[in-house]
Amino acid sequence: MAKKTCVILGNASSVFVRELAMNWRSQGLEPIIVTKEKTSERTLSDGTPIITSNNSNKSWMRAKVSEYLFTFEYLLNKYYNKFLHINDNGKYYYTYEIILSSKQLTKICQSYQPLFVFGQEAYVYGLATALCKNTKRIIFPWGHEIFEYDKNSPLVKWLIKYNLINSDLIIPTSRQGAKYIVRKYHIDQRKVMSLSWGVNRNLFHPSNEIDRVKILRKYGVPEKALIFSSPRKFFKKWGCFIALDVFIRLAKENPNYYFFMAGGKDVGVDVDTAMNILRNEGLEKRIKIFSDEISKVEMAEILSVSSYSFSLVLTQDMRSATILEMAASGTIPFVSNSSEFVSNLDEIKVIPVDPQDIEDIVNKVHQYMADIELRSSIVKHNLEFIKTNEDYRTQMQKLLNYCMKSN
Repeated sequence: MAKKTCVILGNASSVFVRELAMNWRSQGLEPIIVTKEKTSERTLSDGTPIITSNNSNKSWMRAKVSEYLFTFEYLLNKYYNKFLHINDNGKYYYTYEIILSSKQLTKICQSYQPLFVFGQEAYVYGLATALCKNTKRIIFPWGHEIFEYDKNSPLVKWLIKYNLINSDLIIPTSRQGAKYIVRKYHIDQRKVMSLSWGVNRNLFHPSNEIDRVKILRKYGVPEKALIFSSPRKFFKKWGCFIALDVFIRLAKENPNYYFFMAGGKDVGVDVDTAMNILRNEGLEKRIKIFSDEISKVEMAEILSVSSYSFSLVLTQDMRSATILEMAASGTIPFVSNSSEFVSNLDEIKVIPVDPQDIEDIVNKVHQYMADIELRSSIVKHNLEFIKTNEDYRTQMQKLLNYCMKSN
C-alpha cells in the first residue's frame, strides 16, 4: 500500500492549518497536525489527528539554561530595537524557546515517516521543519514574518534564514514575496515557488436577496442597512483601529450604516479598548466586533452582504487571502497602498488608500458610494478574475502537486 501520511507543523487553532489538513484528507492523504501550542483537541471534525509536543517536563539544568538564554536574548533585543528605533512589531516568540522546542517536534514528525513535512510558519515552526531529515521539507512563510518580523532581532533574522536555506521547497502566496525571499535571504530561486491558495467560491460569493435578509436577521441588523466590514484579525498593526476610526466617522453620517469587524484569539486587550471607545460613542450596537475567533462561514456570510470592505494593514503584505475573499464576495475592497494588489492592476481591482490618512479614506468611500457604474464595473471584473484565476480547488491541487513532486 502506498504511503499517504503527511505532517503539517503549525498552530492547530489556525483556520489555515485546519483548512489545509481537511483539504488534503479529502484528496486521499492522511495528514497529521503537529503543534507546540497547548490544545484540548485531539482530532479535527474529519478525524485528522492533532499531536501536541510536551515541553513541560524540564530538568533543573534546562530550566537554568533557559533562564540565561532568556536574559541574553531580552537584552540583545532591547538594545537592537533601541538602535533601530523599532517599537511595536507584535508578539515576540523567543528564539531560544523555538530552538529548544524544535527537537521534540522534529522527533514526532519523523516518527511517522511522512511523504513530506509542511511547516506553516517560517519562524516558529520553520526549524522543526528544516531538521526533518530523509523527507521533503516544505515551508509556507507568512508575509509578516518575511517583511516585518525579523526586524525584532538579529536572532530572528538568522533563524528564519537558516530555516529557509535548509528546506527543500518554499511556497509563499505571492510573486513579489518569492522574489523578496530570494533576494533578502540569498535562497536558490529554483526552490521558491509562489502560489496563491485561491478562494472557495462555494463559500465566498455575493448573497442573493433572500439570503441577505436571512443573514442580516441572524446578526440583528435591519434589512435595509448598508454594510461595511473589516475582516482582518483585530491587531493594531493590521490597522484595526484605523478601520474603527473610519467606521465611527461613517456611522455618525447615517444611522442606516452598520459595520462588522473581526476579532480573533489572543486579541482581547485591543478588542476591549475598541469596545470602550464604541460605548463612549454610543455606537456599540451598530459597529459589531466579534470578541473571539470568527469562523470562515461567519466571515463569508458577513462579506456576502457587505457593500464595502477594508484591509488597512500597516505593514507590507503578501497576496492576502482576505483581500481575495473580499473581492470574491462582491464588495468594493479598500486596501492599504502597500498591498501587492495595488501594484498589479491587471488582477483584481482594489481601492488603494493611505492607512494613516483617515480623511482620505472617508473621502474615497464617499467617491465610490456616489458612482454606481464604477462600483458595478469593479465588482464584475473581480468576480470574473477570481473565477478564472483564483479558484480554490484548482489552486489547492497545484499546491499538493508541488508538495508531492519527487516523492
